[in-house]
Amino acid sequence: MFEFLRSIRKPTRTHKPRHARLWLESLERREVPAALSLAVAYNGGKVITLSGTLSDHNNPSMQMINITGKASGMASTNAQGQFSVQVTATDLGNVTATVGDNSATTTVALTDVTPSLTLFASEGNSGQWTLSGTVTYARPKDTMMVMLSGNLASTPVQLTTTPNSSGDYSFQIPLNGTASDNGTIGTYVTTAWGTASDWAYVNIHQTGT
Repeated sequence: MFEFLRSIRKPTRTHKPRHARLWLESLERREVPAALSLAVAYNGGKVITLSGTLSDHNNPSMQMINITGKASGMASTNAQGQFSVQVTATDLGNVTATVGDNSATTTVALTDVTPSLTLFASEGNSGQWTLSGTVTYARPKDTMMVMLSGNLASTPVQLTTTPNSSGDYSFQIPLNGTASDNGTIGTYVTTAWGTASDWAYVNIHQTGT
């Protein structure tokens, strides 16, 4: 009798509940949205280099990246999803990069920093004067513009020049050797983006006057 009862006992369920399996499958099917990074490097003038990486994309290779905003252009990602493109900006402001399939977009702001400069005067022979100084700027300097301004008798001074890659600049001006050419001359520098430094001044006092 007892052996018969044991033979009809229902087997114990060992499999996991079905709802747990469905929950795991839903997690496996969930997609992670693509992400796009964007960085800017400043070259001379308004020329910039934009670079970034496309990640969490089902095929990051050979994706078109469209550049819009204060600069425009196109780039293509490599096998690792990386891209880089050199473009010329029109002004300061936002630049946006968008993947060609619209899976991701991102924006970077173009900004400028304020330059500064020094000014020194040196008297040479026959009334020749050298006005020189150095521009300080965190970016390439050889596309900037240095303005020299004054109002000496023999030389109404309104001159411009560009510094070299080290920021050094100079002007050569002839003066008449009389007190009428003594006075003050000033300079300032502007970046390609239109950001101006403060003025730097020097007093001109010719020998023998």
